[in-house]
Amino acid sequence: MRDDEKKRWQQWQREHEAAVEALRKAEEGYQRVSAGSGFLSGDDPSPVEVQRDALNRLEEARRRLDEVRQARPDGPG
Repeated sequence: MRDDEKKRWQQWQREHEAAVEALRKAEEGYQRVSAGSGFLSGDDPSPVEVQRDALNRLEEARRRLDEVRQARPDGPG
């Protein structure tokens, strides 16, 4: 494997790892919001709005991971 191919592969691995971590955090956030939305006070946004925002963040993280996976270079081996 040439140096430039190795660098591209390593860069992709870092991007993939970051995208997976972002998805994990978005999933945790959505689960937390879903479990706690019944406890929001009257001053907070509506539970539906809070869940929708969390779901949008989750979907964005999924799309980003898909984009990164689509850009995967040929790896070692």
